[in-house]
Amino acid sequence: RLVERDLVDGQTPLVVAVNRAPKARFRRGELFEELTRTIPASAVVFAPDDPHVTDAAWDGRMVAKSPFVRAMTTLATAVHQAAQIGAVARAERDADPMPEFEAAS
Repeated sequence: RLVERDLVDGQTPLVVAVNRAPKARFRRGELFEELTRTIPASAVVFAPDDPHVTDAAWDGRMVAKSPFVRAMTTLATAVHQAAQIGAVARAERDADPMPEFEAAS
């Protein structure tokens, strides 16, 4: 599901995860171009349709190593970085402008 445009303020980093992404590089490229053209994504992560995940779910076990796990690691890193950037942006936006004003006078 795409995010509503009115929820995107342009300052909060947005990370997009595409689940069950196609394997074909061209198709992923088309998805990437469309997503980055229409929304201000700071990162786009493709998570493949991974049979290891389906098998693990049926067996009631965790997935240790697989393309999906690697994609989730990339996604977690991107979200963590975006959260840090967003926190800095919010802190700067919410900072009291008076000390800067007083120093300039």
